[in-house]
Amino acid sequence: MHTQTPPRSLLRRIALVFGFLAVSCFASPAAYALKLPLPSPRAKVMQTVGITKISIAYHSPAVKGRKIWGGLVPYGKIWRTGANVGSEIKFRHDITFGKTLVKAGTYYIFTIPTEKTWTFFLSTDERAWTRGPKYDTKHTVAQVEAIPTAIPHRERLAFQFTDTTDNTTVLHVEWEKVRLSVQISTDTPKIVEAAIHKGTQNAWRPFFLAGRYYLGVGDANKALAMLNTSTQLKETWWNTWFKALAFEKLGRTADAIQSGQRAAALGKGDRIFDNFFRKGAEAKIAAWQKAAAPPKK
Repeated sequence: MHTQTPPRSLLRRIALVFGFLAVSCFASPAAYALKLPLPSPRAKVMQTVGITKISIAYHSPAVKGRKIWGGLVPYGKIWRTGANVGSEIKFRHDITFGKTLVKAGTYYIFTIPTEKTWTFFLSTDERAWTRGPKYDTKHTVAQVEAIPTAIPHRERLAFQFTDTTDNTTVLHVEWEKVRLSVQISTDTPKIVEAAIHKGTQNAWRPFFLAGRYYLGVGDANKALAMLNTSTQLKETWWNTWFKALAFEKLGRTADAIQSGQRAAALGKGDRIFDNFFRKGAEAKIAAWQKAAAPPKK
């Protein structure tokens, strides 16, 4: 019996289909990655104390029936206080950790457990837990000796904040049947006072920007009103110079000269004014002075 050979074009199409299937089977594993529960999932907790944001990012291991203290977590050795990597803590403003002032920034939480007391410290060295007894204490920014307390069983490690006020909070790390606590405090009135001072010091800027905008679109009267308010809040060469330009647009040459000269005096030693504005400003002031001078008889 004679079997007819399929046409070459059909064979070519069949080969392409099987080729595509073969490539699909060996495609990047990431394209078919399954999302499965992690042994130590990522976690994050945040607390605001007054206006200071404190956040902690960590990996949360489970007990899983294991002996934790003096077992999985040895006594007398640096522990990363979590899993996988060092637990990261961030402070938006300066805080006091226990009794030690710590500058705003990012640090890592480490502990050295013992049967009776623990050392709880913050470090700038993310991998301090890998250094063993040779870790360099120069990276430690704050250290507290804390006594662990007993709690009901907690299967997964967790960081928590409690008893938060405008100036203080208590940070806890809990796992298995142990809780470790440390007080964190902030000087909220001082931080707020500094923020108010900074805000009022820069209050001139929005009025200056509005004045510059109005000057650019040709409304010199509105520009002058905004620039007057700006200079009343804080006189800078920026708002004083643009005030001179507004006077020029309004034909008030004598006021333009006075304001321009004041801006030049305020800008002396300022890199931006000296490098980019002074030459043009002096030329303009000279032109205004020439225009204001009485005609020669």
